[in-house]
Amino acid sequence: AHAGRLSSASTLGSIAGTLLAAFVVLPWLGTARAMACFAGVLGLTAAHGLGWRWRVMAVGVPVVALALGVHALPRHPRARDVAESPHAFVQVLESPEGTRSLVFDEGYAVQSTWLPGQPVREEVFGHYLLTPAMARAEPRAPRVLLLGLGAGTSARGLRETYLGARVVGVELDAEVVRLARTHFGLGAEVEVHVGDARAFLEADSRRYDVIIVDAFRFPYVPFHLTTREFARSVADHLVPGGVACFNVGRFREERGVVDAVGGTLASVFPHVLAADARNPSNTLFFAGEEGMAERLAARTERLPLSLRPLATRVVGELRAVASAEPLTDDRAPVELLTDVILLRALVRTEGLK
Repeated sequence: AHAGRLSSASTLGSIAGTLLAAFVVLPWLGTARAMACFAGVLGLTAAHGLGWRWRVMAVGVPVVALALGVHALPRHPRARDVAESPHAFVQVLESPEGTRSLVFDEGYAVQSTWLPGQPVREEVFGHYLLTPAMARAEPRAPRVLLLGLGAGTSARGLRETYLGARVVGVELDAEVVRLARTHFGLGAEVEVHVGDARAFLEADSRRYDVIIVDAFRFPYVPFHLTTREFARSVADHLVPGGVACFNVGRFREERGVVDAVGGTLASVFPHVLAADARNPSNTLFFAGEEGMAERLAARTERLPLSLRPLATRVVGELRAVASAEPLTDDRAPVELLTDVILLRALVRTEGLK
């Protein structure tokens, strides 16, 4: 009887501890302070029955760690601002030339950039700016939905490129939105919603000329934003002749995730085209009606000068994507596919040593 009660209490404690840590303590205190608090609780427990000197040490060390916890965050020397959210450790970096970049955690991938006074023309963001020119309707004041707003690089570029563009942005992380308003010039004219991209689509009844999906943190793409059901939801929110653009991560010529997502999109949309960015980590899919490449070619001369070389290049590089067995809400092993890519890259790197 005693063993059963002890086991039950232990199980309930484990469940309560997991739920409280994940949904209360970490969002409330952040990682560094939460770990210090947990250490303090363990110290108090361990101090029971010890002499007073050991009690002071068992409790004092976590208290000091709690006070210094905020300084344990790995702030970059060029950090203009930092924030810790329930989703990531976020930094705003500023180069000596004045370019500001938004990076998460280890800083491998740049989520957003801004050089005040200069137009948006970076590789992947430039692809997004071409998307309205692929739609059937002339890209005059297009209605654009950004699923994955980040710090607003795409939103700013779209409004610069297409006068009167109406942009709606969805961003999971409220801290990212705050930093975007403070350091990246994201104006009030962009309608911003904080939350999950798919949940927003399910609640939104509007239709858009262009939908851009850029809601992954390299190298992982959220599985629920890769499935046939999600692609259908995106298609249902496009006006007739509208175009969706999906950014999918790859590693050089490792295309397991790219092929899976591309085949899924082609099972939903009438026509899907792909183009690799001039980097080792991004492939862009354009999904809509046939003729997207031809429409972009015909409208290239009407684009800003900074975008015309990219548009010409993309027209020549676009390739059709064939339908394949789709990823579904029931089965979408994108994390496993990504892990395989990472493992192969690691093996190759070790083999070169």
